[in-house]
Amino acid sequence: SSQQQLIDIQQQQLKDHISSEDLLKKQVEALNKNVEESDKVQAEKEKAAVIAHDKNTADLTAQLKLSQQEHETLLTRFNVNKDKQEQENTQVRSTIKSLRDENNELNAKQATQSSAINDQVSALEQKVTEYRLKFEYAQKQINQTA
Repeated sequence: SSQQQLIDIQQQQLKDHISSEDLLKKQVEALNKNVEESDKVQAEKEKAAVIAHDKNTADLTAQLKLSQQEHETLLTRFNVNKDKQEQENTQVRSTIKSLRDENNELNAKQATQSSAINDQVSALEQKVTEYRLKFEYAQKQINQTA
């Protein structure tokens, strides 16, 4: 009978051990399920963060491309305006040079003409003086004969 009691106690301990083992298995399964769910949640969060990062990267890339296009457009306009300005400057320099050359020619021509006119005026003044002297002499002659 004490053997029977010992067997009963061992059987009870075995049942308790099996129950404890089942309970531990259920707890391990519950923990594994929690870990899986936590991993899923973490993976979803990371996936959402990657998607947000990818969208941000795409937006920044689009902005960069737009800024580069605007830069190229402005650079092209600047170069066109610069070329236009250089052409205008060249034309202005050419016009100034030809006006300066024409002015120099006119000044030289005027100096030549002025010199010729001065010579003519001097010659005419000499003739007037000669004629006046002749006239005065002729008048003296007339007055003396009269």
